[in-house]
Amino acid sequence: MNPQIQFLLEKAIQSISVSSFDTAKLYLNQAIKLAPKNSEVNRLVGVLAVFRGDQNEAMQYFDKAIDLNPRNSNAITNKANLLSELGKFEEAIQFFHKAMEFDKNNFEAPNNLGNTLQDLKRFDEAIPWYEKAIQIRPNYAEAYSNLGNAFNELKRYEKAITSYEKAIQLKPSYADAYSNLGNTYHELKRFDDGSINAWLEGYIFSLSGPIYAGSNEVQRNITAERLLGLPRVGAG
Repeated sequence: MNPQIQFLLEKAIQSISVSSFDTAKLYLNQAIKLAPKNSEVNRLVGVLAVFRGDQNEAMQYFDKAIDLNPRNSNAITNKANLLSELGKFEEAIQFFHKAMEFDKNNFEAPNNLGNTLQDLKRFDEAIPWYEKAIQIRPNYAEAYSNLGNAFNELKRYEKAITSYEKAIQLKPSYADAYSNLGNTYHELKRFDDGSINAWLEGYIFSLSGPIYAGSNEVQRNITAERLLGLPRVGAG
């Protein structure tokens, strides 16, 4: 990629990471003037549109990115995510599979495919996709937590607990995983178990963690990660 285009994209990503969307738009406007037929430039314009809440514009740019490079796995994943958010689940599933076909190391597509299957209440089908995401990226805390959610829905509570605990081990400030773990303890009526005290202590820490770390720092880390494919965390 042209170094100037690369520089503009990096600056745009940094700006999105701190929610400076207007600044990001300036960088991306420059990039698209210089390289209107660059697939990645068009994809990131679509990503910015997602953050700004313009789903129609986002879809237009994801489609253009894919037209320019039909093997752009990240753009295909972005489109699949948006289709899922729009409730077009079956179409989204097709695009997640296509994204994985073009990039065997795309860990976000199987995770988000699992979430889409959970949206459809197809919990058994979701499990192997979370496991695939974890196989590709063993430290993928979100996939472990989503896997726990699927086990929880199937009332396989011990497996859910193991999954949530692994997510927390990988990401000690993961409040959603702590919350879901607490809900599972509640389902099991595990109130007197010594583990509940450890859970409560960890949950309180996870809630205070963003304060100590600084919200901009946390948001920057989350956004930079998600710009690769906008992974979704399933509902707990």
